[in-house]
Amino acid sequence: MMGRRRTLCGRRIAAAALCAAMGLAAIAPPAARAQAKDAWLDFAPYANIQVDVDGPVDQGFAAQEKKYDAPLTSTEGWRGFDSQGGRDITVDLTYDRPVVEVSIEMLQKPAWGVFYPEHVDFEAYVNGKWVLLGTRQTAIPTWDPRQTTQVFSVSAPGVMTHLVRIHFPVAAWVFVRHLQVICDMTAQPSYPDLPALPAVPAPFTQPMTALDARAHGIHNMLLVYTGSHGQQGTWTADDFLPATGYLMPNGEIGGRMFDTMLFLPYGDVPDTQMGWQKYLQSLFAHGVQLEALDAAAAQTNNALQRFGGNPPGPEQVVIGIPYPRFGDGRWGTVDGHTISFQAKTGDPAAVSARLQAVGWFVRSVLSRWRQAGLPHLKLAGFYWTSEAVRYKSPGDTELIQGTAALVHQAGLPLFWIPYYYAPGLEDWQQLGFDAAWLQLNYVFLGEQAYAERLTNAEALAARNGTGIELELPSQALTSPLYRGLYVQSLRQMQNDGFAGIVSHAFYAGSKLLSQAARSPDPAVRALYDATYGFLYAG
Repeated sequence: MMGRRRTLCGRRIAAAALCAAMGLAAIAPPAARAQAKDAWLDFAPYANIQVDVDGPVDQGFAAQEKKYDAPLTSTEGWRGFDSQGGRDITVDLTYDRPVVEVSIEMLQKPAWGVFYPEHVDFEAYVNGKWVLLGTRQTAIPTWDPRQTTQVFSVSAPGVMTHLVRIHFPVAAWVFVRHLQVICDMTAQPSYPDLPALPAVPAPFTQPMTALDARAHGIHNMLLVYTGSHGQQGTWTADDFLPATGYLMPNGEIGGRMFDTMLFLPYGDVPDTQMGWQKYLQSLFAHGVQLEALDAAAAQTNNALQRFGGNPPGPEQVVIGIPYPRFGDGRWGTVDGHTISFQAKTGDPAAVSARLQAVGWFVRSVLSRWRQAGLPHLKLAGFYWTSEAVRYKSPGDTELIQGTAALVHQAGLPLFWIPYYYAPGLEDWQQLGFDAAWLQLNYVFLGEQAYAERLTNAEALAARNGTGIELELPSQALTSPLYRGLYVQSLRQMQNDGFAGIVSHAFYAGSKLLSQAARSPDPAVRALYDATYGFLYAG
């Protein structure tokens, strides 16, 4: 079920405020814990326990979870939860009982992609309303590389209730076991008039449109990979022309295609100053990349004017910032100081050194842009190339927020394209991003593709206020299966109202749409025509 929307930041702030108001912010175990506990009983093994997903239920993730389906009260096996926003575990005790403690054990094993949630909320149903007993944050950071276990628990002052609920976000895998609801059968019945659980209103109810100020004028943005892979990563004006304008079968430009180009490095660009420098040199190389895009944009504008149309204005450009990976060693030199990403875990340099490298890159782009003289292009912002918050990397949240601050100081926005149910998706605004586009990750599934993925992605985009990224993989040029899946994704998005004015990003490998536009195979050319039709569907 969809459940209540709870962003990490918003939910945590609301919970902390309520705890403070209730005097439960840091509940110590009651005095009864020091006394004999003969009357203390764990009722969880005898209760009815229900698990609800706090997000669109995805059959792919659900299938993975079946591999780890131990009972929640087990002290040996683990119950695994995979992505999908968060979980509500509701324990029905049947009758009101005096609850004195609720606890659950969790595992962290980064090598398996299993992490503690940032926080765990403990709630009870009292006097006809849900109340918060307490919120517990992880005492062990998610970037700790060791395999550890941790008990999250809250003590309650003998609250009489028959329903107890545990909520926690699930950004990656979360493993839990040994759920306990301890009741003191000698406690005096208590029905305290506690404040109701605060509602966290959903800030979004629809996807981001091109008219939204957050989109910064981006309607349709094409990803352009550069920096390596020889000719595959080297774009000429001829490569760009079918992307800036709609290339009709007779070779004439018949309309506008993508209004924005996102330049980003291939994943094999070295994580060193020299590697970043070569990527920069590639972007501003003579006659290719940005210069080639400028020429193609000019040609498209001239062609549209000949047809009597108004010139569409400059082509927008977004520049991807290489991701500075923690632990990659010596990076280079900034202002005479040697920069290394090999800081010890917990060292402030784990963030500051990488931010210095990011600052160097941003300044270098701005300087080169001013010198380049590209009259048909407009620098529209920067892009964060990591597609998820990396919990294994120390200080990744601070790194993103610091990067956003650097970009904003330059008067530009920072953009993000997280993958489907990526860690950090619900918190993209708190992280400092100005806009985000959600990846479908649908066509790549091939024979395992299921239409529910598209429906879920639409729901996630609407409730998180993001745009949508469509994906055309290289297999589509040769495989009828992948061609069909791509066209199907376009058709369903259009039928569900996610075409037209919605802001889109497009992954199309390297020059795939340009190849499709000039392909003699009608089935391949149809991919290009279908894309154009989708971009401007009503």
